[in-house]
Amino acid sequence: MKAIRTREEGLDELKRRRKNVAAKADSAEKKLNKMSPEHKHLAVQTDILHRLRDEIRQLDTEIMTEEARLGDFKRSTMRSLMGLKFGGLQELSAKGTIVGGFGKQIIGVRFCHTCYRCD
Repeated sequence: MKAIRTREEGLDELKRRRKNVAAKADSAEKKLNKMSPEHKHLAVQTDILHRLRDEIRQLDTEIMTEEARLGDFKRSTMRSLMGLKFGGLQELSAKGTIVGGFGKQIIGVRFCHTCYRCD
């Protein structure tokens, strides 16, 4: 369970980074829209916006990949965890059946198989 939480925190960090980069890209785009075509920093601002958009696309790809991996990891981890839990429950039930049978033998209780009442 701790491994799942760790991977989810990593995914949340990627999403936070993407949100921050998207905010920077919006800010850069607004700044670019305010500039006139003759502005001396127009090319630099355009380059910054393109780099931010590329980074957003890269983060989107990483997020989608990590979400798919996390889903697969959760399924396999939970399958293993539930297998252990149900295996333990099955073992406990088998021991309970044995203890119940011995307990009935100790007190001498027998049940008639045709009418289910004590002898």
